[in-house]
Amino acid sequence: MTNISKSITLLVFILSTSMTSSQDVIEYTNRYSIKDGTLAAGYLILAARALGYGTVFCTDSIPEELTKKVFNIPDHFTRICITPVGVPDEWPESPPKKSLEELVVHETF
Repeated sequence: MTNISKSITLLVFILSTSMTSSQDVIEYTNRYSIKDGTLAAGYLILAARALGYGTVFCTDSIPEELTKKVFNIPDHFTRICITPVGVPDEWPESPPKKSLEELVVHETF
């Protein structure tokens, strides 16, 4: 089994902020920041893999309050995810690709 802690080169925290005095900005932030942060993490994960790094999208494996305390993250930030990035000791085998017929539905479900 791979020793994960030795493989991690970097921990990336995707955060959202609610620090503003404008009600319009607060409503926008509440509505879109989690979606935007999730998309940013997804692109980071794709880019890391393209460069030969392994990573994963972690949301609740480490309590948010613990990460705020350990990394001194101010209260006005909300954690979207933690993304460890590193070079794995080995890559898992890819599952076989599904045929198009297994994925596409034509005019009915």
